[in-house]
Amino acid sequence: MSAAAATVRVGRTSPTVTLSLVAARVGSTATAARVTSGDLSGHAGYLAAQYTAAWHVVLWAVAAVCAASAVLIGVPLRPRR
Repeated sequence: MSAAAATVRVGRTSPTVTLSLVAARVGSTATAARVTSGDLSGHAGYLAAQYTAAWHVVLWAVAAVCAASAVLIGVPLRPRR
């Protein structure tokens, strides 16, 4: 089994969000698998920038989910008038 195949899958079928985002940016699932496992050989600056950008997307998505959850939880808990 190749290193890419070993790191691409979570469970049985779904690739990770970060891996998918990096793969979309670098154009190769194998390269994305290497980058997400810490191997930045080759174009280290470019690959690190793509990995960082993918994490920014993931973290902003998590922040949006947290903000929406806070509103959804806060509305029922506010004092009645």
